[in-house]
Amino acid sequence: MTKDELMTLLQAYPNSPSLHFKLGLWYKSRGHNSEAMTHIRTALTHAHDDSRSLPHAESFDEAQGWLEYGRLLYACSRTEDAEEAFRRAINLGQHHRKTLAEWGALLYDAGKTDAEICRRLLEMVPLSDTTELQVGQTLADLGAYEEAFGILSRYTNDVRFNESLQLVYILCLIHTHQFKEAQARLTQRTMDPDKVVVKSASHSVTASHAAYLCCRALQDGRGLPELSRFNRLETAKSAIVLGMVDIGMSLQPEPSFHESSELIYTLYREGYVGQAKTLLNQLEGIPTHDRSQSSLDLCFIAAEMLYDQGDFAKAAELFESIYATDPSHSLARFAAASCFLEETRTSLDHRQERQVIGSDLYFQIDEYLTNITLALQIIQSTSWHTVWTPAQRRNLPAADRRRYVH
Repeated sequence: MTKDELMTLLQAYPNSPSLHFKLGLWYKSRGHNSEAMTHIRTALTHAHDDSRSLPHAESFDEAQGWLEYGRLLYACSRTEDAEEAFRRAINLGQHHRKTLAEWGALLYDAGKTDAEICRRLLEMVPLSDTTELQVGQTLADLGAYEEAFGILSRYTNDVRFNESLQLVYILCLIHTHQFKEAQARLTQRTMDPDKVVVKSASHSVTASHAAYLCCRALQDGRGLPELSRFNRLETAKSAIVLGMVDIGMSLQPEPSFHESSELIYTLYREGYVGQAKTLLNQLEGIPTHDRSQSSLDLCFIAAEMLYDQGDFAKAAELFESIYATDPSHSLARFAAASCFLEETRTSLDHRQERQVIGSDLYFQIDEYLTNITLALQIIQSTSWHTVWTPAQRRNLPAADRRRYVH
């Protein structure tokens, strides 16, 4: 439904929470957070109006409304208000995992320790075994593996400890270096060796690869069967996903260009930006005119790094080379546009600093800057830049962790 259609319907049904919510999401997608908050707040105000008076008898998910409202408040640095919104969503008994994850990430970004995050999340939910298990899973999603292990370990013999929880528990064991128990669970008869233990944006880890890596960690690589070149690369990528970066890199002491590209991609997508940059700098050159997916991925990562360093001109040049090679690469076009806008904003910022505050030119530049900022928010909503999970953001350089909040 278009904005005009929503506005027309709202004239006839001004108290419709579903229409206000949809309009709020429309504004959010265009970077107009203030207008988005106004309409979502209005939707929440009318959440309990008589549904018979609403158009098409459309329902409104109040818990989802509070969740979106909390995200917007958080984006506007209204942290305490965002926490209250997340609490309201939880109290409605829906979207527990989503809301707990949002709040947990907020607490982590605020500098809270994992122990404090665990305590605050447990306080947020109605206390029961089911909700405690949800908190345990959420803590694992956030990368707080020791606290997640502390909760999940109490339920390993519970009937509710299903395969999904078993896999989360195994991840906690690996990340807390309890490799012997992790290997035992990965090699038990009920575990299919081809079972995917964890699937990330960069790579899927099977039970057999995870078990091999646990064994390698326990035996320091001694007495293990030799891997084929292909399996070494796949196992190295699995090691990176499981946080065993040193072991992963030891499996590829002299990688080929293709192997280096794969490792850089995996390292970067898992948040190990520093290690990815080191390996990238060791390459003789970047394949700017190669249409293979691995080459395009490598170019995109190199361009993202330049963008994050503030070298927008070089980043734009590299992004342009990507869609010149592959015209269907729409994300590279969005990225290049973002570079040009950032360059313009930087130039205008410097120019405004030289103007008399309150002059006509000062206000004109200020208006341009506002429009550029809105345009950047719209482009960023396409998610052209790599988005890391809360757990992966822990692997970023410390100075960058807050910057890449999703």
